[in-house]
Amino acid sequence: MDDRERREQVRAAALIAAAIARIGTGTSPADLMSEAAQYTGWITRPPAMMLLSIATEGDPEMPLTVDSANAVAILSFTDDKNDAVAAPAGALATATSDTPAVMTVGASAAGADANGVATITFPLSEVTAGTATLSVAVTDANGNPLLGPDGVTPIPAPAPVLVTVTPGAPAAEVFTVPGN
Repeated sequence: MDDRERREQVRAAALIAAAIARIGTGTSPADLMSEAAQYTGWITRPPAMMLLSIATEGDPEMPLTVDSANAVAILSFTDDKNDAVAAPAGALATATSDTPAVMTVGASAAGADANGVATITFPLSEVTAGTATLSVAVTDANGNPLLGPDGVTPIPAPAPVLVTVTPGAPAAEVFTVPGN
């Protein structure tokens, strides 16, 4: 099927959807065509995007990783024995992308690792193919540097992570119109 045929099928499906939405209302053909144009975005989807990470290890006390399958960044904490531990009480974390035209980062949310140890996650949204550096700033509840268990030693921020956004496989059609 070539692009012209695909466009015609999408146009026909949009017109059918508009006609069904307005059945019995006496809507003019011109108004149906106008409404059908609004449905084409629902019928077609842009190519799927996939995140791949080229991760650099962060500080061992606060590693930052990217889960490309679930499109989230994960901030976890470890103790001096490199065992996973929950974030210090009151820790606030903010993640940023240095290139929001490629990837944006959402607000932090509570998460957990495979063993149930608390982590902090950040949803990632792909915008276009390219690279972006993901960084995280962590403070205590008052905006002060996050301190270790001794209450004196600052916990260093995790190293930034370089993320490459590459196009994935094209998305499947939502539906097609038989015939033609």
